[in-house]
Amino acid sequence: MSSGVGLTTILKCLMAGEQEMGWQPEGWRAGSSACEDQKLFAAKQLGWRESLALFDQESLRGYATTIHKNVLAKMTEWKMRIPPPPDLGSTAVYMISQLKESLKWTKKGKRYHRGVDWPEFKLDKADFFRFGPGERDLVAVIKTDNGDMVYLMPDTGPVLEGMSLLKAIWVTEASMEPELSPKYKGVVVPCVKAKIKAVLTWIIGLSNAGNVIAHAAQEIEFNMNEEGFAVVEETELVSLKCCVDLRELEPFVLSLKGEPIRFWRRRGLNDSANSYPISMFQFTKDHFVDPGNLEEIVN
Repeated sequence: MSSGVGLTTILKCLMAGEQEMGWQPEGWRAGSSACEDQKLFAAKQLGWRESLALFDQESLRGYATTIHKNVLAKMTEWKMRIPPPPDLGSTAVYMISQLKESLKWTKKGKRYHRGVDWPEFKLDKADFFRFGPGERDLVAVIKTDNGDMVYLMPDTGPVLEGMSLLKAIWVTEASMEPELSPKYKGVVVPCVKAKIKAVLTWIIGLSNAGNVIAHAAQEIEFNMNEEGFAVVEETELVSLKCCVDLRELEPFVLSLKGEPIRFWRRRGLNDSANSYPISMFQFTKDHFVDPGNLEEIVN
């Protein structure tokens, strides 16, 4: 099964909670027995904040309240698809966030047919970077109409969740170098239609001002085809008060025999090491599906 995590709505939840409760953004701490993913997030989250200003405020929104019925009403108003959080009592703070975006490739692709049992499309305009000596150790980079850079690569490793996927991407990015004599022209990408329930157990226990995250859930719908991609990302967090701490070349095929592919995107600086990592996914063959109209999930 595909996996993924969206950092944007997690951060927006925290920011909504801070505004509602008067918490300080720098006050988030990993628990004493926290996993490495939580420690990493706690260390990085403050530096990621300014990148949320790069999102259209109509497409990204957050809300926090101490009243359970109010969060239910807001989720109904926003037509959120994620199940509502449980009522955790009088000390609970309910934080929700929703991101809806539909982006186009700068140059529209076209469907590609090579006899496999899943739909694919070809993008002619792609830059290639090499991260290893193997024939297929390549990352294809494609630009979207809003300036986001999308990175696509074959993924033959184990299924990764949460911050572990981001750490694996950092390893790839650290070794990426431009492919000076590309053997391919364009890239063939599987169509994707996926619904992902992100694993957020790693964030349970994150605390701020004596309030600890006790419930976390995230659901993401992602559709991608020759026109672009659309995503609906929804997150809910609940905290509780407690004591805590130019040749005619063949295109590069991302998934030759149905292997998973990795997708991530960044916004902001051209320097990939410093621009904001919006979200990251590992898509498996069961989600190589024609998504149809990309706009359906955001409208």
